[in-house]
Amino acid sequence: MTGRLALLPLVLLLAEPSLGRAQGATPQESGEPDELPACLTQCIQMGKQGELRPEVTTLACTLRLCQEAGKRFYQNNEFEQAYRSLDQVSGLAQNSASYQLQLGTVLYALGRFDEALESFDRVLATFPMSVRGSAQRAHTLTRLGRLPEARAQFEEILEFDGADAEVKRLRTRSYVIGNLGVLRLAEGDLKGGRRRLDESLESDGRNKLAGTYLKRVVPELEARSFGSEGVLPLQVIWEELEFGRANSAVRKMGELLKRWPDFKLGYVIAADAQRRYGNYPACESTLRAALSRFADDIEIQAERIRCTLMSKGVHSRAALPDVEELEALAKKNPNDPLVQEMLELIYE
Repeated sequence: MTGRLALLPLVLLLAEPSLGRAQGATPQESGEPDELPACLTQCIQMGKQGELRPEVTTLACTLRLCQEAGKRFYQNNEFEQAYRSLDQVSGLAQNSASYQLQLGTVLYALGRFDEALESFDRVLATFPMSVRGSAQRAHTLTRLGRLPEARAQFEEILEFDGADAEVKRLRTRSYVIGNLGVLRLAEGDLKGGRRRLDESLESDGRNKLAGTYLKRVVPELEARSFGSEGVLPLQVIWEELEFGRANSAVRKMGELLKRWPDFKLGYVIAADAQRRYGNYPACESTLRAALSRFADDIEIQAERIRCTLMSKGVHSRAALPDVEELEALAKKNPNDPLVQEMLELIYE
């Protein structure tokens, strides 16, 4: 992630639906143009200077360098630059499945879902049992609102040879079943969604998505403090955070909380994003808004104190009342792990 975002306070977002770019937002969030990548001219220069191996043509060099540059830009959440880098070699690589997979993921991050779907279709035309291509296609169908097709695409992956492989320390089968559970919840099938999420965790207990939904989202759906119509927007918020667009994520969470003001997890997610990007006053404001509804909630109280301490300086004189409040909270809740962890950090 590039730079540090000055995130908008959630209480302002709840009051004002149309706010402009926040101070400190990344160029990616504001749509500001950047210079084009130089991978095309770099290979020409390397060829002129005799730096290419005899078997490597200028075109092959350009294809490799532009794709490598696109990968670096993507990893840094610089998606417009990634697209420009890949677009320079579109004529050379349009029949390459690896190129189309890379291009599709970039287009997805840019919100160009129809084009992303075309790229993933090209991948599957060459490799019909590509787990990653199929999974990305399913996510794209979800974003396009084509949920039955998305569900069918995920179900198909379970029949692939690679369904039991492990990718990034998570079994593919668990990942797919977890997403099927989320789709069920989004369609209002609470019982079916819970069953799928349980199955996902049984397949791999490390699945954070399934665990979060079972422990934090499903109970709120059951209590009707959150609705099934909010499940997919919640997924989008998590994606926005993954893509480094924290302002967008907080703004979208503000919209969710307007409709479901008792959705406690929503305040926690927004405040966590604000804290991670260093806007401690906004984090504190968000959690104070949450405390107006969940006055006795230990998690909200502890998180609010944490943001206040980080805003004032943990060991500053101004923070002494908040440290005392934390100590009092610890006496009332001696087994709360977050409270104890915060005290240990203060007095270590």
